[in-house]
Amino acid sequence: MERILGLHHVSSVVKNAQENVDFYAGMLGMRLVKKTLNYDDIEEYHFYYGNHDGSTGLSTYFPISDSKEGDIGDGQVGYVTYAVNTGALDFWKERLDHFDIFNYSYERFGERYLAFSDRHGLDIELVETPLGPNSQWAFNGVQPKTAIKGLYNAALFSERPTQTLALFTDLFGYTIVAEDDEYYRLRIHEGLGGLIDIRKHTTTIGTKGHGTVHHIAFAIERGTEEAWREKLLGAGYFPTEVKNRKYFNAIYFRERGGILIELSTVTPGVSVDEPVETLGEAFIIPEHFEAQRLIIESKFMPVFVKEIDTLETYGYRNRYEYDMITKRNEIRESINAIKAFEKERPLTDDEQAQLKALRKAFIKVR
Repeated sequence: MERILGLHHVSSVVKNAQENVDFYAGMLGMRLVKKTLNYDDIEEYHFYYGNHDGSTGLSTYFPISDSKEGDIGDGQVGYVTYAVNTGALDFWKERLDHFDIFNYSYERFGERYLAFSDRHGLDIELVETPLGPNSQWAFNGVQPKTAIKGLYNAALFSERPTQTLALFTDLFGYTIVAEDDEYYRLRIHEGLGGLIDIRKHTTTIGTKGHGTVHHIAFAIERGTEEAWREKLLGAGYFPTEVKNRKYFNAIYFRERGGILIELSTVTPGVSVDEPVETLGEAFIIPEHFEAQRLIIESKFMPVFVKEIDTLETYGYRNRYEYDMITKRNEIRESINAIKAFEKERPLTDDEQAQLKALRKAFIKVR
């Protein structure tokens, strides 16, 4: 029987790949569980973040260095809410302040939220809940007791709220469990990822670009893909064919409020091609692009999951600029190392010659 199992993942467009990794892995402490080439675009990375084994709802990102800034509005996901343990918001408030990230607290439906934005404009919330298992991933000061457990909820900004509401209640099987002046709150199950909020009013239509959600995915059981496709066709929607995304099978359609929705199978999961111990370490290239691996790897900027204390801005947009900046930094370090000797003694003739050659090399790197 076809049924919705809650949130599967949310996929968004961002700008700089390393800034994205620094924010979600370095600052938020989420695990980068998959680093792949975009299955539909040979020019783009696709990053997946989650808990220690990628078993709860995933956040995925398409870093596009030359993307324009988008505007969050109708026809999009407005914000994404992540679950943390009860009592963890004080830790996160202090951590966000330390990283100089503007944040604020408020209540909705009797729950306390800590809201902020990422480096590229995506709106994020944290909420305390006992739901869901602790993540066992510890990194850069974030321990399992305070770590993000997974996707809790998302808010849908629809161009036609009543029609979006009908999709979720009549076709997906969600139940309205609360409402206020601004939102309907719907639930499909009592566990983590079982909620969705739909905004009642409309504003302006959102525009595509970095800082916006590309699509939101809901989990379905493996083997029900075609049944769901037929069900959507019967309800007057226009779903794609079933697409094999290796970690799940997927169907895409745009609902009547303009939001792009994906139905994704819960299996086989992100550990199908990497052991849990080394998730996210390899650069995974889909089989249909494998013959071009050497060319692809030569063009892509490397990214690093690293411990950080501040959020940096990176001045390169592509592999050429990355290599140029890296080379200039290496030459600069060599120049500074030789010049440091001048504080103690005169430079030798060989050192002066090296210094001259390094300065010429620095100028030529452009």
